[in-house]
Amino acid sequence: MEHVYRYFLWALAREYWRAQEDNEELGSPGTIEQFNSSNDLSILKVIKLNFLAVAFSILQDNENNLYPYFDSFRALKYGPVEMDFWDFLQTTRTDDIISCNTSNSNISILDTDYFENEQQLRNDCNIIDPSISDLIDRSLQLINEKDARFFLMTSRELVDFTHLWDTWNFPFKKAIREKVRSWPITRIDFNNAPFWIL
Repeated sequence: MEHVYRYFLWALAREYWRAQEDNEELGSPGTIEQFNSSNDLSILKVIKLNFLAVAFSILQDNENNLYPYFDSFRALKYGPVEMDFWDFLQTTRTDDIISCNTSNSNISILDTDYFENEQQLRNDCNIIDPSISDLIDRSLQLINEKDARFFLMTSRELVDFTHLWDTWNFPFKKAIREKVRSWPITRIDFNNAPFWIL
C-alpha cells in the first residue's frame, strides 16, 4: 500500500497548491521552495483531508471508492484517523518524492520533476493499475467541488469539521462507553455523513 499512500500524499499536495492558486486572497504559492516553506500540510491536516477524500468517494460511488485502500479508520479524540496511513506518515518521513517534516508542521516536495510530470510519478510509484491513481485524483477533486476551502482550513478547523460527522461520533461514543482510546470506523459508518454534505 505504500505506493498508494505516496501517490495520495503527492496528489494532495498538488490539489492544495491548486486551491491556493485559485484563492484570490492567497494567490500563487510561488516556487516549489516557497510552497515547501509556507504550506501548512501538517500530518494532522493530511489525515483529516484523507478522511474527507475517502468519505466523499464513498458518498459519490458506493462500489468504486477509496475505502479498499484506506480501510483501517478508527475514531480517536481528534477525529477519524486511517491508522495504516498514519503509520506510513510517521515512519516514512522522506523518500525521493516527498518529505514529511519531522516537526509535523508541513510536507515538502523534494523532486520538482515529479510535481510537474504526473505520469513519471505514477510510473515510479509502481501503481500498476491507473484506476487507483485516477480514483485518488477524483476523490481529491470531490473535496474541491464540495468546497475548495477545505484545503485551506487549518488542522484545528478540519478536526472541528470532522467532529460534525456521525461517521466519527457514533464510534467515538462507543469508545467512551467501553473506556478505550479508540473504536473502529466501519464501512457502514461512512453512511452517516452530515445531511448537508450530500
